[in-house]
Amino acid sequence: MFFYRVYRKLFNILSQQLSAKTKVSESILLDARNAAVNINVEINQADDKSLKAWKHNWSEFKELILSKDVHSFCQSDIVNRTMFLEAPLEEFSHLKKSNFDFFKFALTDIFIGNPPKYYLYPKGNGNTVHHLFSISQLVSSIEDLKCYDRIIEFGGGYGNMCRCFRSLGFQQKYVIFDFPIMNILQKLYLNANDIFNIDFISSVDDLLTTMKDKSQKTLFVGTWSISEAPIELRNSIFACGSDAYIIAFQKKFEGIDNLAYFEKLSKKHKYSKIIQIEHLPGHFYFVNKSAE
Repeated sequence: MFFYRVYRKLFNILSQQLSAKTKVSESILLDARNAAVNINVEINQADDKSLKAWKHNWSEFKELILSKDVHSFCQSDIVNRTMFLEAPLEEFSHLKKSNFDFFKFALTDIFIGNPPKYYLYPKGNGNTVHHLFSISQLVSSIEDLKCYDRIIEFGGGYGNMCRCFRSLGFQQKYVIFDFPIMNILQKLYLNANDIFNIDFISSVDDLLTTMKDKSQKTLFVGTWSISEAPIELRNSIFACGSDAYIIAFQKKFEGIDNLAYFEKLSKKHKYSKIIQIEHLPGHFYFVNKSAE
């Protein structure tokens, strides 16, 4: 393990110094900046405590999109603090032991946002490994993905989870629900990766309306996002139901006992399970796949 830590540190230093920087095209960047200028990032003092905790990041994301550093947003403090996690060795080892021929297509990156290359797989970055590890809790082949007509992602980060699903072969309807400023960053990232036809929504009413439409078999994804949402919103979402879930959560957030919450939810879903993430103490997955 000591060898891996030393190698990782040296690799990260050398790769940052030697790697060519990727730039977002001017047209995509201009669209994002024009949209960001008009976004209100003021915080409503009446907001729920758990919601307000995340809203404090809004202005930083807006400043990032408007700054000259946007081409390397994956190296920014706000992205690294809130949505970029370089996968530990255990997660990459898990993918290697799974259907690696399936997952490796999504591991290859064109490095939009200039994320650091992953020391164990330089064709990709560590956050992608982390996202694929989450996906692998329920999905391990293209046949698994073909079960669904759409994916609804609650909290889309900078768009990398969506890119992973597209790279794995899912070409059906994809919906990202997030704050408006985050939708702008996600659209910038995905368009720069030549990924279009994504539905971006920021209205809770629109999300609930979408989820109530049962004409499409749905996979609901929320990794360390819905576990930071107000309880009332969570209850409304889960009341709508979904055919399958991939949810990652921390044991507690802003005084909320997430483990107790999802254990209670699990009792309502016959085929669900809660998985403790052994290498991330205090973190868990809630996964569910309904019977065919």
